[in-house]
Formats: sequence, structure tokens, C-alpha cells
Amino acid sequence: MQTAGVWPRLLDGASWAPSPHNTQPWLVHPRSDTVAELYVPTRRTLPHTDASGAFITNALGIFVEALDVAAAAEGLAVKAEPLYPKLGAESEERPLFARLRLAERSEPPRFPLELLVRRQTARGAYDRPAGGATIAALQAIVGEAGHEARFTSDRELVDWVVGLNADTLCLCAGLVRAVIFRACPLAPEKHNLSEVAPPTRGRPSAATSSTAVFGSASSPNSR
Repeated sequence: MQTAGVWPRLLDGASWAPSPHNTQPWLVHPRSDTVAELYVPTRRTLPHTDASGAFITNALGIFVEALDVAAAAEGLAVKAEPLYPKLGAESEERPLFARLRLAERSEPPRFPLELLVRRQTARGAYDRPAGGATIAALQAIVGEAGHEARFTSDRELVDWVVGLNADTLCLCAGLVRAVIFRACPLAPEKHNLSEVAPPTRGRPSAATSSTAVFGSASSPNSR
């Protein structure tokens, strides 16, 4: 298992993972070629709008999953031991969120790393339907992942989707407390390596706008 110098490469890919308001609330401290610690810098959290820490917890879970996807390109897997510290309004200055360990990979990743790099958040105004060529391109991208995308400009349906999204966010803020990881116990190790903060990713705005309704394809493994 080749692991020398692998953490910076994994972080370069995983740093494209989405996070609330692009906060990117992660800081990785390698302890050896195979072991690292994942911290949460409080300056990258949302103590007022996410007082419970639910959104940041989800973001960190997504980041760990992205690390695992990036590790697949190296023939490796990321095993996580989550510690579930208090996040949000009552968070410590830089709590330890999880211990990470690299292991040989035995199964394929859930999705290609390329999809993380291609993912972008649309920042344009939703003031007009997207053109046919744009919709076709989006459908092709979604189809690569085994899903189906349907688009509509029907005002009643659009309002319903927007309201459902708002209700879901409120529900998650009140109920979501932790992200379930594949737990793996780690033996304590002491090494002196530098901390690694992934590069901040600034994503360009999309030039098109539309409202999309996504439906799962027939594959039971689609996510």
C-alpha cells in the first residue's frame, strides 16, 4: 500500500466538496502517512444561523466521503472514527471532529471524483427558463450518474418545490445532529507533521437559470 505524501493529493480533490455558504469548515492534521485528524476551525462555522451545528456536521460528513472518493484513485479507502464534538454556538475554538485512517480499498467509490470538480452552485438570478441546449447538457450530466432530471417552469410547481426546500431546511436545522460514518477504531500515534488546510475553492457563477425536479433512476445504488 503506497501512502507516502498522499494526504495533500486527497485534500486537493476533496476540497471541492460542497459546504453551507461555501464555509469549507475542515482542517486536516496528518499524523503519519496513514493517519490524520480532522479539526473544525470555528471561524469557518455559522454560530448564528447554524446554532445547533447541524449544517456544519453534515458538511464534514460530506467532506469525509469526498476524501474517500479521492482516495479511490490511489487504491485507498478512508476510515473515519467520528467524535461528534459540540458544534455551532457553543463550539470550542477548534474541536477535533474525527480521526482518519487510510486502508487498502476493497470496493469502488460511490461516484467519480470528477463529479466533485464539475459540481457548481448556480448564483445567477432565476428570472428566465434555461435554454434547450443547457437543459440537454444538464440531463446528460445527471444521466452519467444513473439519474434522471426533469425541468419545469410551471409557477405552481416551482413554488411548491421552493416551499418544500425551505421546510426541509428548517426541519434539518432542528433535528439533524450527526452524520453516520463507517467507524474504525484507531490506535494513538504520535508524529510531527504539518497541518494541511485544503485550498479554498471559489466556484464561478453559472450563466443559466432554471428550476429542476430530480427523480431517482431504477438503480438501487444511485445516490
